[in-house]
Amino acid sequence: MTIKKEQIALLEARSKCGGIELFYGDETGVGEVGYVPYGWPLKGENLAIMTQRGKQLNCFGILSKTNKLWFKTTDQGINSDFIVDFFEDLSFNIRKLTVLVLDNARIHTSRKVREWVKYWQQKGLYIFYLPPYSPHLNIIERTKGTLVKTRGLQLVRRIKLRCHPKSKPNGKGTQNQLCRILLIN
Repeated sequence: MTIKKEQIALLEARSKCGGIELFYGDETGVGEVGYVPYGWPLKGENLAIMTQRGKQLNCFGILSKTNKLWFKTTDQGINSDFIVDFFEDLSFNIRKLTVLVLDNARIHTSRKVREWVKYWQQKGLYIFYLPPYSPHLNIIERTKGTLVKTRGLQLVRRIKLRCHPKSKPNGKGTQNQLCRILLIN
């Protein structure tokens, strides 16, 4: 893990001086499903809390330390096809060498994604995988956690009104622009 930390530090230094674009990526989802981690039944009483599946919104995004943000949402599951489409769209819009820092989730390391890596590298898009169990090295982890915890259900309700399920809602902008779009009071 020490070598990976050193490599990330080198990438960040290169990004800071303008040599590359450096993004940190991950996916998240928010939904209306209830979550009850514990309860207090009376002795001998069975406690059951019924929940049902509600609306779900999934998002994959990449974020730089300069608050550049690319994201794509869907009401379907995020899989390797979704990731390949996202990276392919991104590869047509990069202006300089770009590095994506990702965890080792199966959808990031699938055979389908690996088949596209050489093609993206020819376009200047590279993937850097973090060591296992190191979310602290991925800056988007903190951002997505805050969004989901503080505004998750509101995000689902408001975005579902804006995004047709068959469309490809892509976003480009800064983190602040995303917050203005998503967190309207």
